[in-house]
Amino acid sequence: MATDTQLRDSHTRNAPAERGEAITIRIGGIAGLLAGLLALSLNFILLGSETPDPNAPVSEIAAYVQGHTEALMASTTARFGVFFLLVIFGVGLYRLSRGSSEGHHRAWAVMGMAGVVWLVSVGTVSNSIELAGVWQAGSLDTRPEMLMTIWSLASVMFVANAIAWATFVLGFTMAGVVNESLPRLLGGYGIVVAALCLAGGIGVGSVVNEGWFQYPWFLSELLFVLWLFSTAGLMIKRSVPTTA
Repeated sequence: MATDTQLRDSHTRNAPAERGEAITIRIGGIAGLLAGLLALSLNFILLGSETPDPNAPVSEIAAYVQGHTEALMASTTARFGVFFLLVIFGVGLYRLSRGSSEGHHRAWAVMGMAGVVWLVSVGTVSNSIELAGVWQAGSLDTRPEMLMTIWSLASVMFVANAIAWATFVLGFTMAGVVNESLPRLLGGYGIVVAALCLAGGIGVGSVVNEGWFQYPWFLSELLFVLWLFSTAGLMIKRSVPTTA
C-alpha cells in the first residue's frame, strides 16, 4: 500500500500534466467560441445580403462581386482566421474526448481530428479560389468565363466540404459519448448535426441547383455553429483542474 508521502509525490508529479491538459482544453474551448462568433459575423453581418447561386447569370454574379468587393475581401481573408481557430478547437476537443486510457473512443477522436484537417485543408483551397476571384473584380465584365469557373468551383467545394464537417462532428461526438466526457444529450445533437452535414455534402449537386438537399444543408450550417458554441462552452467548464 502506498504511503502518504508516496501519494503526495505522485500528485506533485501529475499536477503539471493536469494543469497542462486543462489549459489545452480551455484554450481549445475559447478558440471554438471565437471561431463561431467570427463565422456568424462574417455570414450574417458583413455579408448580410443573399449571395447569387452558382448557376446564376454571369451579370448577376459580376454585379454582386463588384458591389461587395470590400466586404468579400474582408470576409474571405478573415475566414482563414476561422480555419486557424478551428484547428486549435480540434486540438482541445481531441484532448478532452480521447481521455487518458486506451479504448475505442481514441479511434473516434482520431476520426474527429482527421475531419478537422480535412475541413481546414479543403476550406483553405476553396477560400483561396474565391479570394482570387474577388481580386479580379475589376475585370469580371470582360472575362465572364473566368468568373463562372471561379464562382462555381468555390461554391461546389464549399458545399461538398460538409462531408468533412460530418466527419469532424461525428468523430468527436462518438469519442465524447463513449468515454463520457460529453453529455448524451449533446452527443445525440452532434449525431443529428453530422447527419445533416453529410446529407448536404452528398447532395451537393442538388444544393447548388436549389434542389431538395438545400434544406438540410442550410439547417446544418446553423446547427453546426450551435454545436460549436455548446461544445466549446462545455470544454471551458470541464477544463477546471481537479484538486486533491
